[in-house]
Amino acid sequence: MKRKIVSTLLGVLLCLNLAVPALAVEANTNFTKQYTYAGQFTDVEIADWYFNYVKDAYEFGLIKGSSDTAFSPDGNLTIAETITLAVRLHSIYMYGTAPNLSASEGGNWYDPFVDYALENNTIPEEYEDYNALATRYEVAEIFAKAVPNEALAQMREVADGFIPDVSETDAFADAVYTLYRAGVLSGSDEAGTFYPYSNIKRSEISAICVRIVNPDQRLTQPLGQTVSVMEEDNNTDEVSDVVLTAEEIAQQCAPAVFYIESYGFNGAEYASGSGFFISADGIALTNHHVVANSSYLEIKAQDGTIYDDVEIIAADKENDLALLRVKGKDFTYLNMGNSDTLKQGKVVYAIGSPLGLENTMSQGIVSNANRELEDMTYVQISVPIDHGSSGGALIAQNGTVVGITSAGFEDTSADLNLAIPINKAKGLENKTLTSDVVYSDVYYSTFHQVLDFGYFSGVKVMSSYWTTLGYEMEYDIWDFYDVADKTQADCYEETMYYYYLALLEQGFTRTEKSGVYGGRFETDTEILWIEYDMDEGVIRVNPELVPQFYSEYSALPDFGWFMDLELNGEPEEYRNSTVYVYLWTDVHEENHFSNLLYYYFRLLEDSGFEYISYEYEDNADIYNYEGNGLSVKLTWDSRAFFVDVLEV
Repeated sequence: MKRKIVSTLLGVLLCLNLAVPALAVEANTNFTKQYTYAGQFTDVEIADWYFNYVKDAYEFGLIKGSSDTAFSPDGNLTIAETITLAVRLHSIYMYGTAPNLSASEGGNWYDPFVDYALENNTIPEEYEDYNALATRYEVAEIFAKAVPNEALAQMREVADGFIPDVSETDAFADAVYTLYRAGVLSGSDEAGTFYPYSNIKRSEISAICVRIVNPDQRLTQPLGQTVSVMEEDNNTDEVSDVVLTAEEIAQQCAPAVFYIESYGFNGAEYASGSGFFISADGIALTNHHVVANSSYLEIKAQDGTIYDDVEIIAADKENDLALLRVKGKDFTYLNMGNSDTLKQGKVVYAIGSPLGLENTMSQGIVSNANRELEDMTYVQISVPIDHGSSGGALIAQNGTVVGITSAGFEDTSADLNLAIPINKAKGLENKTLTSDVVYSDVYYSTFHQVLDFGYFSGVKVMSSYWTTLGYEMEYDIWDFYDVADKTQADCYEETMYYYYLALLEQGFTRTEKSGVYGGRFETDTEILWIEYDMDEGVIRVNPELVPQFYSEYSALPDFGWFMDLELNGEPEEYRNSTVYVYLWTDVHEENHFSNLLYYYFRLLEDSGFEYISYEYEDNADIYNYEGNGLSVKLTWDSRAFFVDVLEV
């Protein structure tokens, strides 16, 4: 995929991962979802880290709310409640059903659960006070025995003695380390601090239960490791004097470059590009715009091998970079050179997949080593690239990668192409090694915060209408597909979830709730209403701008704001009126401007103004409105637009 240079590049951190030795833990098919969560817990928001855990725990029938409408995520559990959960996990795991237990007359409600736990060694002995709040170490001891050992096999590396506040001599140390290594517990910070004597929250318990039930939700990143792109064995800061032939470049470097296909959030294939390995254990670089808005990635190596276990572990939107982790080993990889040493006229090679033609190699020179465009610094190259080359490797004559081929100029026969300097990727690190979800900042026309849902999701538009201040859009709720291990329903739910989170990142606050993911979202300048209707088969998205008014006339909608036009100089006082001048031809074509003007007239009428008359004079259209104590004369000629305001 080759991108036009006019695209905006945005971002976060770029980082690396180490390979993690882990044993596979299969999900127990006895755990099935019994209920549907429909957003009934008003104290659990989608943006909360525990949202999916609470939702899944509820749907698996493991944890109910503290009431019909509240979950109380910060509430604590007693020892009796913790044992009850552990017993439920054990019974479903072993026998496929929750235990049918009831207390004898006059007994405590939890007595039969304690008896079950003692009989099955889930707890080693009785507790003094079952109504006491459970501490984190007590929860670890109980849950480490809730399922058989094979269900808690190691999923990640945690070194002995790593957890700072758990001594190897503590009686609960084995239980804590078992759950850490199984990916069930994570610690409270980068140091892995456990806080064994603090109480456990209901939100944390939800996470523990879901990770035990569903190994796919467990943590796999090793603890205590920081990995940087700037590894000694993968960088050549000083460009060597070795000069390889084109054939030698192909032999040494081409196997490290791969073809990549991206599938949208809705599960449909939507883009292709290139990437290349920078470590033998599967760490790779590509462009952010190649993998943004993706639910699934698949790569094809030079030898034809397909790899479908690919995740994004970091992204830098600003520099259009993304870091991938491909499950595998012994990959051929490229050493990183020093892009600061590139000089105009240097010979360079590009390897990528232009137009889907996998592993294509081309040659050219550095046209400009520091081309400044749209607040970005690129390496301008004469090397031919095309759509599909994005994310490929730009290679110096010594065989090191010095850039990531990224963009070019459309509609030109010249080889005017661009690469991101490889040094942009250096010095960045990943301390958590977690996977990431990335998206492109593409907005509805005239909007700056409401993300275009169709572009974001890949879902097709069924209908669209202009409103005075925005749009009414309807998308096909069934335009989702099975992809990899995700069902159509999974893709739908993930799309709505990620779109919600993306809106929050854009500065929106949800002020009214409709279902799990929908409702009214607001910023100071934009409003969005989103809802989904299964019966009609549509997702409705209605973005609107918050009207902005002239500072001098608080009842008059600001024409420049509405038309996205700058004032041509300061407002002028003329015959007791104020005149605002805008040069509309600098921004709009005539037909588009005319359409927008119609909606501005509607906004005037919605704001209390009445249409009075129309005139045509001196090759100009003149529209007269009155209202709110103002007389407004709007004059449109071949180059400028005048807003003449008089108080009456």
